[in-house]
Amino acid sequence: MYFLTAKFCGDPGVPAQGKREGKSFIYQSEVSFICNLPFILVGSSTRICQADGTWSGSSPRCIEPTRTACENPGVPRHGSQNNTFGYQVGNVVQFQCKKGHLLHGSTTRTCLPDLTWSGIQPECIPHSCKQPETPSHANVAGMDLPSLGYTLIYTCQPGFFLAGGSEHRACRSDGTWTGKVPVCEGNLLCFLLQLPSITFYWFQNIGEGSQTSFGNAKSKTKW
Repeated sequence: MYFLTAKFCGDPGVPAQGKREGKSFIYQSEVSFICNLPFILVGSSTRICQADGTWSGSSPRCIEPTRTACENPGVPRHGSQNNTFGYQVGNVVQFQCKKGHLLHGSTTRTCLPDLTWSGIQPECIPHSCKQPETPSHANVAGMDLPSLGYTLIYTCQPGFFLAGGSEHRACRSDGTWTGKVPVCEGNLLCFLLQLPSITFYWFQNIGEGSQTSFGNAKSKTKW
């Protein structure tokens, strides 16, 4: 005789300044979220417990309607963050690691319209190989492969594609890397416009070139 055990997804939590409806956390259960006024919900307003024991969608947050920038994403230990243009929607921060460390995670992260960051927060991992040049808009993972040795594997972030360079680079005995620096190209603006947003966008042509402004009534980010 076989017994089926319902998948349990665990408590999905309740956002600060918000409420949750639904108390069942087993397979196919649905929970919904709302925010107390005047806060605005970003993330998933409804989540469903899936067969693999995880919740669909993303964790919701309740933010102030006047907020126009992402929070500081933080600086990895043994690393640095270049935030020259600040944390406004559409702006990109770049990460680097100190000598003797390799970057794992996202080389750059973009402030999205829902005021969250794209990509994965990077880590700086101690290693004897020299840090290769880090491409923008890429995620990096490192692993020891039997035939290649220590290898960095690159994937381009959503909205971008690999236009050149190498998808993986192996560390040679002299500390240099095989392959070429990967190049991730794409249209970040088109990707952002497809996302659920609490902002609106406008475009303007200036002079001979085209300049795009992106933001809300109180904040503009020029591209």
